[in-house]
Amino acid sequence: QRRGEEPQKWTLTIQEWDDVLNCCQDQPAYALFKTHGKKYVNMYDLNQEYVIKWTKGEGCGVAVMMSQHREDSAQLMLSHAWAEDVEECQSAVMEYVREKEVPRTAALWFCLFANYQVGDTSGPSIEAQLKMQPFSSVIKATSLARGEGYGLHAIHTSTADLYKRLWCVHEVERALVGNVDVSTSMSDKYKEQTLQRLEFFLSDSCSDSTWEDCMWAANVKVKTIQARCDRIEDEKMLIKGIMDTGGFERIDETIERFRAKTFGENYELMLKAVGRHGQALKFASFERLEQKLIHNLVLTAVRSSGMSLAHAPAQLQGKKELVMEAVKQNGMALQFAAEEMREDSEVVLEAVSQHGLALQFAEGSALENELVVLAAVAQDGEAFKLAPETMQTKKDIVEKAVLSSPKVLQYVPSELRKVALDAVKSSPQARAQLERSRTMAGIVNQTEQEIERMEELADTKRYVKNAEKTQERLQHAIELMKSVRPHVASQKPKKAVKLTLLALQTMLENTQDYTLITKARAAVEKHFYSVVEDQKQDFLDFLFDRDVALSASLRDSIFACLVTYKHEMLSKAPLQIDTPMSQPLRRYSLAGASPSREPSKEPPIPERDSRRTVTDVAGLR
Repeated sequence: QRRGEEPQKWTLTIQEWDDVLNCCQDQPAYALFKTHGKKYVNMYDLNQEYVIKWTKGEGCGVAVMMSQHREDSAQLMLSHAWAEDVEECQSAVMEYVREKEVPRTAALWFCLFANYQVGDTSGPSIEAQLKMQPFSSVIKATSLARGEGYGLHAIHTSTADLYKRLWCVHEVERALVGNVDVSTSMSDKYKEQTLQRLEFFLSDSCSDSTWEDCMWAANVKVKTIQARCDRIEDEKMLIKGIMDTGGFERIDETIERFRAKTFGENYELMLKAVGRHGQALKFASFERLEQKLIHNLVLTAVRSSGMSLAHAPAQLQGKKELVMEAVKQNGMALQFAAEEMREDSEVVLEAVSQHGLALQFAEGSALENELVVLAAVAQDGEAFKLAPETMQTKKDIVEKAVLSSPKVLQYVPSELRKVALDAVKSSPQARAQLERSRTMAGIVNQTEQEIERMEELADTKRYVKNAEKTQERLQHAIELMKSVRPHVASQKPKKAVKLTLLALQTMLENTQDYTLITKARAAVEKHFYSVVEDQKQDFLDFLFDRDVALSASLRDSIFACLVTYKHEMLSKAPLQIDTPMSQPLRRYSLAGASPSREPSKEPPIPERDSRRTVTDVAGLR
């Protein structure tokens, strides 16, 4: 019943597992295997020589035979390759048990001993057992889960790569999907081979090798998608299951992490590794190292690759000395620095000087520091987009940015765009960039067009604003004239004329409208001809009165009225040659002079200037 229903209970204790392997090794056949061919015994040999012979006709595997009526769910599951060296596997597992203090009474699930390998009618066939999904059932068992059991343990030996077997990849995938810890142990030979390969690829003999090369050479990196099964049907089933739960890459990363433990605790080797390839710090183990050694390891790493600051312990990401070294090598390492370092203007300045786009990781006062922003845009104009708005309105920052990258023109505030464009056009380096890049040239052309449109719009706005102001002044003048009109009517004639002319002058000062100017001139003429003859002399007084500042248009109107009036008087003069002239004509000699007539003997009138005549003014003499 136990054999056919609950695969997770096909277990034996760790001690029993160790005893079975020791028993196999004590057999004469085992020693014979080691003297021939490959010089070691693998699980295939063990199965053929011992497991099948021991269990034939029993209907159950070695594990159930050993545990008898004891039914314990798996607490530790071993993931391994059958082509591995039995002794390497045993030593790796027992070292892990001692190191982690796993009780030897813990229930262990080991596929070679758990499944019935014979394939006869006494027990279930391999196909029947696989239909029960034994690996998945074990991993789903609560006794194996995180906090309850010891999880899935992968064994690495020098004679076989377990992740070339798709069933082993499937076990890791099931563990990652479930709530199961994945751990690993390596045989001494496996560790020795890994370190030798890594040291060789870190030596001067392979000075051009990348860290990626080193990882592949040391068999740390893996491509589980290349793993295979003996049966194509199993292969299709397992691949589909893995692809449905996230694919092979996640499994690769997990395997690479625990494989790297082979050298992560080796300080001397890690120091050599990070000195050549800073990113190797990712695989360093700091648990057993003194703080001084950890500091030295991180310092060496960041000097080689600033971005390795990401893998430094959190407390060292706040050490200014280490952060400064990191950003000197790569400014973008600022993103991995502690918050107080991202607010430090000195650190940020160093970072943006190396890589302008590191400005995106600056915080607090450092981001508002003009020197920091200037250094960033000088190194990479694109950093202008990352600057605060208060910095984007500063002329010197704008000019630095567009000279570094004319593409930044499209992000410059409209009020500074013309200044920025002039800076680009005046710089030989910027013009050279435009010649090399059609994209940049297109941005500059577009900016020019936008500036032209903006200038046209500004001109239109100014014109409208001036027109509105003019209209306001005109309306004010008209309202003034309306308010003055009753006052004018009550004044003496000469003062009324003066007020009228001044009101018209005020209106003309506030308009360029030809229609209004014409109406104003007509008003002057109308007023001139509406007054009596004596009051017409008042217009002549105002024409020459320096205290009354009249516009040229009004003066022309008055002048025209006086000239016309003179002509009219001249045409009437012959009929009145011997007739005494009226007072206005006598004062300003508005009448035509007869050739035979004696000059007037009358004394000049004091309030008028007898030397000025309308004829003189009109240029008729």
